[in-house]
Amino acid sequence: MLKVFSSLIKNFSKYLIRNTYWLLRLSQAKLGKGINLNFPIIIEGRGKLEIGNNTVVEKRACFKIGVRGFLLFGDEAVVEAKVDIRIAANASLSFGKNCGVGNAARIFVNSDWHIDDHVKIAGDCAIFAREPQMKGRLVIGSGSHIGDSTIIDVSDDITIGSEVALGPRCTLYTHDHDYMTDHVAAWKGPLKLGKIHIEDGAWIGSSVTILPNVRIGKRAIVAAGAVVTKDVLPDVIVGGVPAKVIKQSITK
Repeated sequence: MLKVFSSLIKNFSKYLIRNTYWLLRLSQAKLGKGINLNFPIIIEGRGKLEIGNNTVVEKRACFKIGVRGFLLFGDEAVVEAKVDIRIAANASLSFGKNCGVGNAARIFVNSDWHIDDHVKIAGDCAIFAREPQMKGRLVIGSGSHIGDSTIIDVSDDITIGSEVALGPRCTLYTHDHDYMTDHVAAWKGPLKLGKIHIEDGAWIGSSVTILPNVRIGKRAIVAAGAVVTKDVLPDVIVGGVPAKVIKQSITK
């Protein structure tokens, strides 16, 4: 019984110390008016945090900001429970106004990223460089939506335009490996990087995979389940594995 009581006291002490530290870090942040913070909120690191007016942050949201790092939420943002955002040293992430990050989304930033106004990142998304030490840049234009459980690999640069919709469970990869290298496991070959650019108004269906060095044109539609291996022209519909043109113009 004594051991159980001692363990409870020890755990309570750790809990109290952690929460006191998180409150201290929060007191050092720049906070707007009318914000709604639902504790506990985890704030660690020596970087800067700024939260705009009328923003909501739910329980167990975690912000870890490295030295000279910066995280900004614009006005009227909503950060749901268990969101995990990590900013490396000398890196930054800025959200515009009225943005949302869904439950348990993970966003790990190694360079300078910008997410414009009215962007929604749904729950369980994983957005980070999937190769160590890579520092790709992510830019998302206004009014775009990233569906649930989408994986965005920012090993190289990704630009997502305005009013773009990505359905749930999509995968965007900006790296590959040279699998033909002798005496090396196929997935451990030399790294090959390639940017992805999705232009304004494009619609990407659910469970689509987009591979490196791909540009998807304005208002193009990619059917659910497609694997996109090469550029897609504006205003066309593509589908299949690999993706091919299904319809030459969505306006005809």
